[in-house]
Amino acid sequence: MVDILRRACPALAALAVLAIGTFSALSIDEAFGTGPPYYGGTTNMDKWSDPTQALITVQLVGVTIAILLVLVCARGPRAATRSAGRSR
Repeated sequence: MVDILRRACPALAALAVLAIGTFSALSIDEAFGTGPPYYGGTTNMDKWSDPTQALITVQLVGVTIAILLVLVCARGPRAATRSAGRSR
């Protein structure tokens, strides 16, 4: 069981990074579009906000969580084995 969790952690971290990347790509595409603005896209430009700061925050938090997940899962079985050995 521990081996399955140990192997699944990097996959979960990669999935989290992929989800964050997809979210960011879709948000940037929605905010900036694929071409020059047209009349319907420029009528409310005074209400438009740049999503870059929010996306950077989301990416930093997500990547930090993914890194911590990999580190905790990589240490988990070894740390449990060491602490069990010391209690004897």
